[in-house]
Amino acid sequence: MVRFTVSLVLFFSFNLITAQISWAPYTGNPVIGEGFAGSSDVFYSPMVLSDSGTYHMWFTTKQGSTSERIAYATSLDGMNWALVDSTVLEPSSNPNRFDSQKLGQCWVIKENDTLRMWYWGDGPNIGNIGYAWSLDGIIWNKTDGSGTDQSIFDRNMDGSGALAVSTPCVLKDGATYHMWYVRTHVVGVQVIRTLAHATSPNGIDWTNIPGPGPNGTIMSMGSPGDFDEGTQAFPVVIKQGNEYWMWYSGGNATGNIRIGFAKSTDGQTWTKIPGIAGNGAVLSNMPDQILGGTVLDEETTLKMYYSINNQPDILLAVSEIISSIESTSETKPEFYPNPFGNQLMIRFSTGESVTFSLYNFLGQQVIQQTFTNSTLIHTEQLVNGIYFYELKNDKGVSKTGIVVKQ
Repeated sequence: MVRFTVSLVLFFSFNLITAQISWAPYTGNPVIGEGFAGSSDVFYSPMVLSDSGTYHMWFTTKQGSTSERIAYATSLDGMNWALVDSTVLEPSSNPNRFDSQKLGQCWVIKENDTLRMWYWGDGPNIGNIGYAWSLDGIIWNKTDGSGTDQSIFDRNMDGSGALAVSTPCVLKDGATYHMWYVRTHVVGVQVIRTLAHATSPNGIDWTNIPGPGPNGTIMSMGSPGDFDEGTQAFPVVIKQGNEYWMWYSGGNATGNIRIGFAKSTDGQTWTKIPGIAGNGAVLSNMPDQILGGTVLDEETTLKMYYSINNQPDILLAVSEIISSIESTSETKPEFYPNPFGNQLMIRFSTGESVTFSLYNFLGQQVIQQTFTNSTLIHTEQLVNGIYFYELKNDKGVSKTGIVVKQ
């Protein structure tokens, strides 16, 4: 798989450790809002990749109750988006196809000059997964598979007696394609969604790989009180070194949906990494219910595009990845307050001189100051938004991260 990245405009680079840090929502949210795609009343499941300096987003639009389809937009900075086409993939006119009623929740990768898409569809049978390909991101060609009603992966292939399969996330690792997806069961009168895993040699022919959880799920449901005690959905996976990192949407007994994080070395057995956004989640937008979308790895930071359930909003959040350069101190810099206003206090108790540099989203250095232990920086001249910092001592050792002005 071709790896899509955009240089994060900070003019230094680091080796990375596998540490997932807290998320800061973009202060200009939503990046896509009401009215963006014409008459659509809901946007969700944003799939974003960056290629040759351009961000590309395919997202599900919903018109009424039964007409999900896929729209396409582009951006030069990942924040300001232009609609290219409100319908690049729509339900089939063939009433016998698996996607004849609605489709969406897509995942896209690029191999050589070809874009490959996996998506969920509904038709004569509920919830199967299909495949399409494109050379330009606009004109897509559906490919029939061996599954029910020409799908490439159906509930029977899942092997667990599922009612439906949906929300594919596909990653090619070496010669193997991995797909993480949602399986839907009905237990009594309750709909249960859990996460599962399949592999393929070509992206078309898939085999379910049972995980260690009930019915071969890859991760156990949360304990009572956890954010994911009721449901797990919208898996998003990237590869970091020898690990897979996953973000997923979890729902609790009261219906609130937040985003959680887990890691794995094989894609089948996952370890949850609790966050601080409430009940173990790493991102919350209470009281709104938020759904996963895409996470982009851009060198020293991660960008997450996600949506608000049943609203026409797609949002952006940013997380830092700490560099693995050995430091003379394990002290973490403290910022007061963060988010900050017109003043920012920095404490970094190493007993040595450090230089603080602040960069805006365009990579322009807006502040630089040298201090020992602590300093007060006046920031009246800065516009609200996300900023990237670097703290460097006289030995060239650096720490990097994110601060937010509001």
